[in-house]
Amino acid sequence: MWWLAAALESTSPAWADDADPPPEVPERPLAIPASGRPPALPPVADGPPSVANAYDPRAVREYREHHLSVRTITETWYTTTWGPGWGYGWGWGPAWPQTWVHRDQRVLLFEGRRVIDVPTALSALGDVPAQQQLLRRISNQRTASTALTSVGFVGMAATLVGLVGFDQARTLEEAETWSVVSGAGAGVMLVGLIGGAFPAARARTLLMDPSATFQPGEAERRFREHDDQLAAALGLSPAQVDAIEAEGLH
Repeated sequence: MWWLAAALESTSPAWADDADPPPEVPERPLAIPASGRPPALPPVADGPPSVANAYDPRAVREYREHHLSVRTITETWYTTTWGPGWGYGWGWGPAWPQTWVHRDQRVLLFEGRRVIDVPTALSALGDVPAQQQLLRRISNQRTASTALTSVGFVGMAATLVGLVGFDQARTLEEAETWSVVSGAGAGVMLVGLIGGAFPAARARTLLMDPSATFQPGEAERRFREHDDQLAAALGLSPAQVDAIEAEGLH
């Protein structure tokens, strides 16, 4: 076998010289992506952009603070009263409580988050003549209420004077006279105090209830026109206004 090893040793350098060298691998930084890789896809948005980021924050704030709206507010409260019932060993008496549910539904006007009265709403709409006319009607109702209430207090004073005079009367005729004075004073007091409540309630209705001034649907229509003009003045398009309302006005 020695002769085979010698033959291989003598021929191996020739084989090494005739072989082709291996191809060189080009070097590249690891941070550079390989050629042929598709570009990264843009991130998918979770939803529409926020109003605060998409539009002028000052315009959004002004629109939220000065837009007008009509809302129906429902207030609910509960009261408990005791009624007669039959209790063992007690007989008839206040034995069983009864719960009453009271609901009050009102229509109110809002400017932004604030509740406003009807004259203020007319001023925001730019209808100054209607505002002045409504203020005069409210003033007249309040004046009538004050006058009638004053008459009621005068009648109350007359009632007290008549009672004192009746108590100190020395004769039958004096007692009858002071009795008439007291009775008349009581009548005037009732008429004045009760009658003064009606114009006061009317003034309150004219001040806060839009149905006493606007026709059905008129307030909503005029408020929408006002909001459209406000949005145009602030540079907000109808689509932007819809986005603001969808995100929340408050």
